[in-house]
Amino acid sequence: IPFAEMQHLKRFAHLWDVVVNRGNWLRTAPLIWQSEDVFGGFSAFCDVAVSKLGQAHGIAMDRMTAVLFSYLVDELKVDEDTVRAALQEDYVRGNRKLPVSFRPYKSLARKARAKRRQQQHAAAAAAAEVE
Repeated sequence: IPFAEMQHLKRFAHLWDVVVNRGNWLRTAPLIWQSEDVFGGFSAFCDVAVSKLGQAHGIAMDRMTAVLFSYLVDELKVDEDTVRAALQEDYVRGNRKLPVSFRPYKSLARKARAKRRQQQHAAAAAAAEVE
């Protein structure tokens, strides 16, 4: 295997681990390969991500979120609202603060967290009634 191809495969493997295996972008990741085969689609994303970030390691979640957003919207022409909703859902699931670029959509995330808290309180109240 040529050196350049091996380096590409190493970057692919690392970014696959970060984006897919760790579960941080469960809803967003499938948007990357929706128009191609999984390997080809994710490989193209890796090329763009590394060119924008300059590296494949040590990438903060907010930077990766920005790269995912720009790649999906600008390169693949996925609907912006679809991408925002997927990224936002992934962020809320991890109970993290939304990146600055998603602050206008913060009310949706707050509602999702509030609903989850209400469900927890209702479950606790129901358990207390059983006792």
